[in-house]
Amino acid sequence: MRGICYRCGAEDELIDGLCPICYAQEHPLIEVPDRVEIEVCHMCGSYKRKIWQTPKSEEAYEILNEIAYYATKDAIKKKSVMVDVEIYPEVTQLPGGKRSKLIIPVHIVAKGRLPGEKEDRTYEKDIEVHLRMVQCPRCSRFMSNYYEATLQVRAMNRYLTEEEREELDNFVREELAKRLKKDRMAFIAKFIPQKEGLDYQLGSVGAARNVAQKIKERYGGKITETATLVGVDRDSGRELYRVTVSVRIPEYKVGDVVEYRDRYYLVTAITEDKVYMRSIDYRREKVGLAWHVAEKETRMAKKKDELDTGTVIATTPTIMVMDDKSYEVYEFDNIGDIEVKEGDIAFRCNFATVDENFVVLDRRAGRISPEEAEELEKEIDGLEIDGVKVIFKSSKGYRGALVLRGEGLSCRVSDGDPHEEGVKVSEIKPLDNSEEAKRTAEILNKLLKIAYEKLNNHPINEERRKKGLPPANIILPRGAGVVPKIEKFYEKYKMKGACICGTGLIKGMAKMIGLDVIEVEGATGTPKTNFMGKAKALVEALKEYDFVLVNVKGADEASHDGNYELKKEVLEKIDEMLAYVFEHINKDEVYFVLTGDHSTPIEMKDHSADPVPIVIWGKSVRVDDVTEFNEFACAKGALHWIKGEHVMKILLDLTGRNEKFGA
Repeated sequence: MRGICYRCGAEDELIDGLCPICYAQEHPLIEVPDRVEIEVCHMCGSYKRKIWQTPKSEEAYEILNEIAYYATKDAIKKKSVMVDVEIYPEVTQLPGGKRSKLIIPVHIVAKGRLPGEKEDRTYEKDIEVHLRMVQCPRCSRFMSNYYEATLQVRAMNRYLTEEEREELDNFVREELAKRLKKDRMAFIAKFIPQKEGLDYQLGSVGAARNVAQKIKERYGGKITETATLVGVDRDSGRELYRVTVSVRIPEYKVGDVVEYRDRYYLVTAITEDKVYMRSIDYRREKVGLAWHVAEKETRMAKKKDELDTGTVIATTPTIMVMDDKSYEVYEFDNIGDIEVKEGDIAFRCNFATVDENFVVLDRRAGRISPEEAEELEKEIDGLEIDGVKVIFKSSKGYRGALVLRGEGLSCRVSDGDPHEEGVKVSEIKPLDNSEEAKRTAEILNKLLKIAYEKLNNHPINEERRKKGLPPANIILPRGAGVVPKIEKFYEKYKMKGACICGTGLIKGMAKMIGLDVIEVEGATGTPKTNFMGKAKALVEALKEYDFVLVNVKGADEASHDGNYELKKEVLEKIDEMLAYVFEHINKDEVYFVLTGDHSTPIEMKDHSADPVPIVIWGKSVRVDDVTEFNEFACAKGALHWIKGEHVMKILLDLTGRNEKFGA
C-alpha cells in the first residue's frame, strides 16, 4: 500500500507507516549489544555458555575464535526466522595471564528480511567481545585436590607386576583422556602408587566406573564398589558420599596353569565375566568359572612362560614325547624291549657340559656323536634311587630320554635345564605341595649329582678333553610328562582291535589305546613302504580281529614335498592294495571304510582344514549316486560332511553293536 512515510515524508510502499528505508533503520534484522562479556578459564581455556565448554581445538588462536564466535552467537537475537547471520571474529592478540584482559573485535553480517518486507536486505554491525579471565569450577576443584571417587586397580591374590603397572597406568590415562571429552570432571586429582596396585583419585564417579568397566572388558576380572559418607550439603541437606571403585584383574593369563579343587587346569580363555579352563590330566575336563568364584577357589600354579611340558606317547621300540607348545614330536631310539608304562614320568634331556660349580658351559656338550652318547648312557641307565628305577636312552647324539618308574611319583616338578649357558644347573623343585612332587624332585636332584660323578671322568670325556672338546658330564632334564591313563579300545567298543602302520607316532597312539600293532616288514611310513605287505597283513588280521586300522602315509609325504608325480604313484599303489583286499575278504562279513585324517594339498605342501572324502562299504550299506572317490564327488554323497567322531558310531550300528535305549 502506497502512502506518505510519517518519518521522512517520502511517498513509497509503506510497512507499518514507514517507507522501506526508514523501516530498515527502525527495525534492524538482529539485536546485539555493542559489548559482550564471556567468562574464560585462564587454566584450561574452557568458556562458559549455559554450562562450561571445552574448546574443540588445542591451538590458541582457534580457541579464541571459537570463544568469540559462540559468545556473539549467544548474544544475538534474530528478529525473524528468515534472517541468516555470519560472525567474523578478528583475533589479533593472546591473553597475558589470569589477570589480563582481552578484547576481540567481531564483525557481524545479517542477511534476510522481516515480515512484511518484499526483498532481502543486509545489516552489518561491529561489536567487542570482552574475555573475563576466571577459574572454572573444574580447575578450582582440581587445584584444591577435590575428588569424588577413588579408582583402585589390583590383581587377584597377588600384587601387580611392574609390566602390568606400566601397561595399566597407560590404559587408565588413555581412557580418561577419551572420557574428558564428555565428562569435564574426569580428571586425576591425585595418583597414588601402592605396593599392591594403583590408586587414582578422580573428579568424577562416572569416570571411575567407566574406566573400571573398560579394564574389565580388556583384561577380565571383577569390580566392587563401596561408598563412604563424607559430609552433608549445606544448601540441600543431602548426604555426600565418596565412592571407591575397585577393579581386580585376574591372577593369571591365558596359557597359565592354575589349581582348582586339587586339580590342575590350563587357562584357555579369559572374558569379561568368566575364565575358561581345561584340566591337564587325561580327562581334559572343561570348566568355566565366574570371577567371584575363580578369585576364591583358584590359585596360580605356574605361568605360561615357565611351562615346558610334553605328552608322552609310549611304545616299543621307541619313546615319543610331543611338545605341548609346538606339537613337535621327539622320537628317542634304542630303548630295547623296555616299554614305557602308565604312571611313568618321562623327560626330554640333553647331555651338557658343566664346570665344578655346576655352571652350564655348553647345553649340547659340543654335539657329541651318537656313538659317544651310547657309551655314556650306560652309566645312567639302570640306576635305582630310593626305590625308583632310572631308564635313560640317548637319541641321535646329545639328546636323550629319561624315564622314572616307581611308586609315589609326579610330573609336577620344575626343569633341571636352565635353558641358557653361563648359569648354574637349576635346582629341581616341586610345583605343588604333594608328597609325590617333593619325592620326584628329590630323586632328580640326586640323579644329577650321581650323573656328574659318573660322567665327569669317564674315558669318553677324558678323550674329548684331550681333543679340546667339551665333556658330556651331566644330563639336563626338562618338560616332565606322565603317561596318561586312557580308556582302552576294547573297553569302549568291546572289539578286539589291531593296527597296521609304519609311522612311529601312529604305533604309539595305537598302543596307548590297546590296539595290537602288527609289524610288517618294509612298512616305513614313506612312499617306499611295503604297500602290498600291508594289504596282505590286513587280510590275515581280519581272521583274528574285529577291527583293523591300516595307515598308509606315503601320499602325505609326497604332498609335503610338492611332488605330484610321486603322490599319483602312491595313490595308484593304494588302488592295487584295495584290489587285493577286496579279492580276498568275505564281502558279507566285512565293513570297509576308506578316508583320510587330513588334507595335504600339493600346492600348500602342508596340512589344510579342507574336508576329506570318505566311503563306507559293506552289506546293507545304503547306496548313493557317487561313483568316484575324491573330495568333490564324495561331498555330494549321502554321508554329507560327517565328523570323525561319527565314523565309529556308524560302524557300531552297521555291525549291530550299538546299545539301544528305550527299545
